[in-house]
Amino acid sequence: MLANLPSAYLKLAEKAYGRKFANDDDLIRALKYETFTRRDEFLARMSESLGYQFTSPLEVFRLASGERLSEFGALSPPPGALSALEIARKAFGRRFSTPRDLTDYISAVPERREMIFQRDLIAAGWRAKKKTPTRRISLASADQLLSDLVERIPLANANRKFAFFVQEILIYGSYLRKEKTVGDIDIAMQFVMKTDPKLNERVAFFMRRHKVDWQGGYDRAVTEVSKFLTNGSKYFHDSDADNVKRTFRYRVIYRMPKLQQYVRLVDKTADWPTVEHLHEFLERAELNERAKKHRTLTEPPRPRACMGR
Repeated sequence: MLANLPSAYLKLAEKAYGRKFANDDDLIRALKYETFTRRDEFLARMSESLGYQFTSPLEVFRLASGERLSEFGALSPPPGALSALEIARKAFGRRFSTPRDLTDYISAVPERREMIFQRDLIAAGWRAKKKTPTRRISLASADQLLSDLVERIPLANANRKFAFFVQEILIYGSYLRKEKTVGDIDIAMQFVMKTDPKLNERVAFFMRRHKVDWQGGYDRAVTEVSKFLTNGSKYFHDSDADNVKRTFRYRVIYRMPKLQQYVRLVDKTADWPTVEHLHEFLERAELNERAKKHRTLTEPPRPRACMGR
């Protein structure tokens, strides 16, 4: 049900339909029959301006009335598009060193900055496409798939061949809501680079193998890590992590320990020909993190102090 549809959208509907609507209910009745006189033109225009690949006018007006359309993923960049941090720098005239910096900046004035950033992402070619439907699976099956992904994180981070470490993985959508069955598992993955020589080596490999430019090689260097994590399963739907954090309720299932210290170490050793020191750093950080969690789980609760009368 549509509610409190902005007047601008009623006017848009009237223009597309070629008739007047008395109120929202009148529009809803018309939408049920999907009898737009300029339907294809309308959908193409709204998909371009709002960044969603709409397949019906009803979806447009449901989104306009404030509903979240769960069948659409978060905005994601096409190959070769500017990154979220680059777009944000141009949009707000300042640099952001990490995705968290950007999220905090937008959250300070979300009603204004969110709109600006969303508009500039769409202008840069970012889109939220309708998810490809898959056969729904049970929650237990989805749990196993996610468990397998989590078990592959340390394997990915131990792989000397890859040019990236796993920085953070989020889950959101129907799986997070623990619905009885899910069509896919909505995740968002972020990666952090190793050294410049390692990245250049991996990009050059993909450029030779696939006859692509530098950006194409870079995209494949990132994708090889994500494909390793999901084991090529069609049930994972990956979206841009920054946009997921701003748009959906989510849960972190992995976060790289001591990320800020890692970033400082990478800055100091960016041109080193080896990545062994970075692997040793992360292995120690992971070991310390596991030990800390173990102590938390095994330590008995402290007795409460007795209050004297």
